[in-house]
Amino acid sequence: MRIKLLFVVFLLVLGFLLGGALPLSAQSSDKLEQAKALYYRAKYELALQIINTARLARTDKEARFLQALCQYHLNRLEPALATLEEMANNERAPYPEAWLFMGKIYHAQQQFDQAANYYKLYLRSLRPDHPNRAMLIEDIRRCDNGLRLQFRQTGIVLENLGASVNTIGDEFGPVLSPNQATRLYFSAIREGNTGGARNEQGLPDEQLGEFYSDMFQCQAEGGRWTSVQPLHFLLNSAQHETLIDFSPDGSVLYYQQGQKLGEGALFADTFQRSDQRRLRTTPLSSVVDPAQGDQHPFFYYDTLVIFASRRSGGFGGLDLYRSSRKGNTWSIPVNMGPTINSAYDETTPFLARDGRSLYFSSNNSSLSIGGLDVFRTVYLPEAERWSEPENMGIPLNSAGDDSHFRLGRDGYTGFLASSRKDSYGKRDLYVAYFQSYRIEMELPAAAIPMPPVGLQPQLPPTPRQEFFVLNANGEQALDLGSYTSMLSAVQQQLNQNPGLHLVITAYHPAEEAIRGGLFGGIRQAQQVATYLGSQGIAAARIFQRSLALAAGQRPYVELTFSQQEGTATAGQPRVGVLQAEGARGQAYNRELVYKVQIVSVKTPYRNEALRRFEAPMVESAPAGFYRYTLGACATFAEATALRRQLEGQSFRGCFVAAYVHGERIEPSRARALTTQFPDLNNFLNTR
Repeated sequence: MRIKLLFVVFLLVLGFLLGGALPLSAQSSDKLEQAKALYYRAKYELALQIINTARLARTDKEARFLQALCQYHLNRLEPALATLEEMANNERAPYPEAWLFMGKIYHAQQQFDQAANYYKLYLRSLRPDHPNRAMLIEDIRRCDNGLRLQFRQTGIVLENLGASVNTIGDEFGPVLSPNQATRLYFSAIREGNTGGARNEQGLPDEQLGEFYSDMFQCQAEGGRWTSVQPLHFLLNSAQHETLIDFSPDGSVLYYQQGQKLGEGALFADTFQRSDQRRLRTTPLSSVVDPAQGDQHPFFYYDTLVIFASRRSGGFGGLDLYRSSRKGNTWSIPVNMGPTINSAYDETTPFLARDGRSLYFSSNNSSLSIGGLDVFRTVYLPEAERWSEPENMGIPLNSAGDDSHFRLGRDGYTGFLASSRKDSYGKRDLYVAYFQSYRIEMELPAAAIPMPPVGLQPQLPPTPRQEFFVLNANGEQALDLGSYTSMLSAVQQQLNQNPGLHLVITAYHPAEEAIRGGLFGGIRQAQQVATYLGSQGIAAARIFQRSLALAAGQRPYVELTFSQQEGTATAGQPRVGVLQAEGARGQAYNRELVYKVQIVSVKTPYRNEALRRFEAPMVESAPAGFYRYTLGACATFAEATALRRQLEGQSFRGCFVAAYVHGERIEPSRARALTTQFPDLNNFLNTR
């Protein structure tokens, strides 16, 4: 898309109307031709310097227009717009091309009405057979899409990663570390890259050459992304290297290397020490073949790959294909069909952890608001088809190219590359914060081992409900026989103390866990939560869990409070030191505890692991999911050891979760509690 636009713009520059222009001297004419040549090679800063130094814009309309175009491509929209407005409003000799780029500037600023008006002015100036008419009609259609989407609430906050990461160059392809939540990998074409600037033949050319892509990593420190470092010098070379992905456990890095961007071969690197490395890493065995136009592969647990390709037989442009692996054999790639693919480009796929929610980018003008937009589609197994792609809206999408979107494992953050005009350069990296948890980042039940055949007993009868609430001293403050009056007292506490959350815990004997007792308990906890929700208590303030008691203890339901920020003040109810019979001293009721999530399902989960491992627990999650966890570890190191033990028993995809005062906390909250609980730094840095 970008190359096509440059070519079209260059044709416009060469075809300017020269009527009314003052004659140039031979020297000035040479300078203008030099500036135009640099512009054609996307050397906008150098072209602008020549125009300004030679003062060409003072005496020549073509040079002045070229000056505005350079400013536009350098994201200096205000001076570009001022020049274009003056040229378009010239009564003696208006420039129709000025309307085109005024439309592009207003489009970039998401002023869709004004952008469409200027596009239409330019469209009316063109002959019926002009090749730019189709481009203008598509841009007008995208403005119409923007008008429809600009007021839709998305619950997304977007943030540029900043000047420590982004440059005037081209940063793209962000991939979050699978093991460290604060480390991000990406590719970039920027000054200083390995091999220096080179021409199209790959030879050094400091003046007109381009830098090739290298791979980098950066770190989140104190809320800022910083500490950018290139990857190992034996990975980055004088060719293009672009990061693709990591293996599920983070031990292998996949990347592409070639003389041209998007071409070459795929490789796998295993993070060897410098003294163990070879000059070339291992070729990656895959069905993805860049020689056939295959691009941007996404590997889902090394058993499925989705990629973009220009293979023959598609719907046009780049299409998405999929291939699955059985043993060491990949199936023949299959086009993902007309619901996803179109006559335009579909690219940079990302499949969420549920294996059903697919994100990708497309420049389909009937759906996008700019160039490439990020879309989401969900596989519907009952209908055996994909849902109609949904535009993720503003601010995730813009008038620029928005691509390479990926969700973080925490379900609240995502990363993408965008060429929007508020960036530092060509493309910048952005982080998206989602107000609501993206439930598609839960692992599906199919990702874990199934229980033994025949282990399907009936759920036990619902036990009697008993409630109590603890005060700040850990003593029983309320012992109410009336269900309604007790919950009214809890509701009053929550209304009076906005910083409090409620933890509802159903306790069941451990021997019942494998038979469904944990699931029966969480359904009880949900009944209490549903009642409180009907009384106006936000669901986000109620955490529900079901835990195992020691053998012989009778089941009951308990309500306790959790102070979310810091330590509860004197006199306020709190949780953390439970005095209940049977629960006293249980490891899972420490102020900070780590557990290992093994599965997230929508139905009862029965597995012998619930009997073999300590502290089995089930908790409620959004969209009707139930998370099963094992263990109750005091430190992150202990939890990591348990996770590895579970992975050794085929619990693929299990991970460590942190709980403070009985309630699971996400990384965003964990960062605020590291002073009170220093071990959370290990949870944040090495997840």
